[in-house]
Amino acid sequence: MRSTIMIAILFSMALWANAQDLGKVSIALQSEAIGFPFSNYAPIHPGAEVGLTIRERHRARSSTAVNVYFGGYYHERIATGLYLRAEFQPTLKLGNHFGLLLPMGVGYLHTFYPAELYQVNDEGSFEVARQGGRPHALLQLGVGISYLGHERFEPFIKQELAIETPFANTFPFIPHSFIKAGLAINLN
Repeated sequence: MRSTIMIAILFSMALWANAQDLGKVSIALQSEAIGFPFSNYAPIHPGAEVGLTIRERHRARSSTAVNVYFGGYYHERIATGLYLRAEFQPTLKLGNHFGLLLPMGVGYLHTFYPAELYQVNDEGSFEVARQGGRPHALLQLGVGISYLGHERFEPFIKQELAIETPFANTFPFIPHSFIKAGLAINLN
């Protein structure tokens, strides 16, 4: 829990230091799945994320952005997760109205098992254990498309692969697939 608080403080300090450079705020609804992108879309494991663009650079045919996100998802059988992550996102402009998004990032994921956990007490019987969750590193790559034809609003859809590590004693990592649909709002 202390590591979650420390990461939140570091992200807050980074945002405060760059408050003048904030370019966009984004809100997205998402569905999480265990697996690789483009392989499964059902059942839906709902989630959401909120993001801030803290630095952005525009060129004639492309742009780059540094984004930070806070989000989470609910997976009924595996784990519910909350994450903080930073992302570098190049965007290749496709004509005047669309952009090809190529996000890549790293972050912190904290998961909670969706059922009760048990432990053996001093008398040798089982009792319900307190659950503080588990910390993980999160590595992410994706592809998406955004509509750039409006000055203020940029709707987007993304498909992302995230690798959670460590996952379990026998599996060092597990792949997550996220499909996201959202809206980025230009603040300037």
